[in-house]
Amino acid sequence: MFTGLIEELGTIKKIQRHAKGLSLTIQAQTILEDMKLGDSIATHGVCLTVTHIGKHDFEVDVVSDTVNSTIFKAIKLQQKVHLERAMRSDGRFGGHFVSGHVDGVGKILSRTKDGLATRIHIEVPPPLKKGCLTKGSIAINGVSLTIQEVTSQGCVVSIIPTTSTWTTLLDEPLHGHVNIELDMLIKPSLQSSSKIDEDFLKKHGYIT
Repeated sequence: MFTGLIEELGTIKKIQRHAKGLSLTIQAQTILEDMKLGDSIATHGVCLTVTHIGKHDFEVDVVSDTVNSTIFKAIKLQQKVHLERAMRSDGRFGGHFVSGHVDGVGKILSRTKDGLATRIHIEVPPPLKKGCLTKGSIAINGVSLTIQEVTSQGCVVSIIPTTSTWTTLLDEPLHGHVNIELDMLIKPSLQSSSKIDEDFLKKHGYIT
C-alpha cells in the first residue's frame, strides 16, 4: 500500500528486455536507506518488487502483462521515475490509498498556468472515466492528486509548485502517456449499479 506522496526521483540506468518482460536497474539514494530484498517500491505508480540492492541502485522485474498495460513499454535509459516505499503502519498518512496496480494509460492533452499552479488536462480511457469525480482522488504516475474538473475527455488536475519540484509531471511531453490509478475506495462501487456522483461521495464520507 502507498500514499501517492513521492519520496524521490530515481533514474533508469539499465534496461534488460526478455521474453517475460523487463528487468530495470534504478539509481536512487533516499529509499535505499532501509531497503530490503522483496520490498515493494512504487515506480511511476507501479508496485514492483526489489530483486537486488546495490550501493547506489536497485533492481526490479516488470512482468510482460505490466509492461503491456503501463507506460513501461516505452521506458528509456536515463528516464526519471517517481519512487515511493510502501507506507508504514506507524507513520502519518497523507495523500490517498494507492495500491500500485495501474488501471490504464492516459495522455496529457494540455497544460495551462493558473496562478502559482499548473492545470493539466489528462485524457482518460473511456472505461475509467466514470471513476473520475470532481474533488475525488487519482494517482498519475503514482502521484496523489485531486481532480479539479471532469471533462468529456477525462479530467483536470492542478500541480502546485511543491509537487512540480518533486515530480516530473511538468516535464512530460504534451500528448505523452501517463499511468493512471483510480481511487481504490471508489473502485468497488464502480462494479455495482449505484450511481456515483458528488451526493454519493458525501453520503459515504469520501468528500465533505
